[in-house]
Amino acid sequence: MTPYKRVMNEWVKKGRESDILFTRFYGGEKRLSRYTVAIYNSVVRHPEILDQFELIILDEIHHVGADVFSNILSRLDGKRVLGFTATLKREDSRHQFILSKLPVVYTLDLKTEMENGYVAPIQVVPARMND
Repeated sequence: MTPYKRVMNEWVKKGRESDILFTRFYGGEKRLSRYTVAIYNSVVRHPEILDQFELIILDEIHHVGADVFSNILSRLDGKRVLGFTATLKREDSRHQFILSKLPVVYTLDLKTEMENGYVAPIQVVPARMND
C-alpha cells in the first residue's frame, strides 16, 4: 500500500523492471492479483481486500497513523506486515499507535547511510532571495 498514486506507480514501474507484474487497486482501477499495489484511501474504503494477501507492505507507513487510515492497522492483526518510512515520528504522536501494532525491527540512521554510500553526501548551498 502507498499513500499516493505517484508512489503506487513507482512500485509498478520498479516491479516491471524486475519482471514482477503488479496490478493497481485505487479509484481508477481495481484489479487484484498476487502482487497488488493499493492506495491507502482505497483500502480504507475496501478493507476486505487485506484478507487476500499473505504479506502486506506499507510504504510511507507514517501516513497510517492518521485518524482516517488508522483502521487499516486494526485489520492487520495476525498478518505478516512490512512497513517502510524514513520519518516514523509524527508531530501528533500518532506514531505511538503504529508502534503499538507493529514493532520496529530495523533502523538505519542517516550518518550510517552516508558512511556506507547509501545516500549521497549532503551539500548545503545558500541561495539569496530577492525581495
